[in-house]
Amino acid sequence: MILVAGVLLITPGVITDIVGLALLVPPARYALRKGLQLWLARHAEVQKHLHVQIHTNVPPDYAETARPREANVVEGHIIDAHVVQEDDTRDESTNR
Repeated sequence: MILVAGVLLITPGVITDIVGLALLVPPARYALRKGLQLWLARHAEVQKHLHVQIHTNVPPDYAETARPREANVVEGHIIDAHVVQEDDTRDESTNR
């Protein structure tokens, strides 16, 4: 909570400064912590076991019938090139 107090003190505004200074006082931190615990106890639900199941329209043997990765390769020619920049103003020493 001290980190939150520091962030609130850096944030511009009178209200954020008041809340930030209040969070630096230990009794205010204790009261806020107890208030958050009570609020979370009333509003949050903790689940110990989480089971995620995703339903799709993909057939079970999709992995076996899918196209191989090589099917996504595009055949073509590689052209090696470089950019030449021509300037109208050339250095006198290069023309000699």
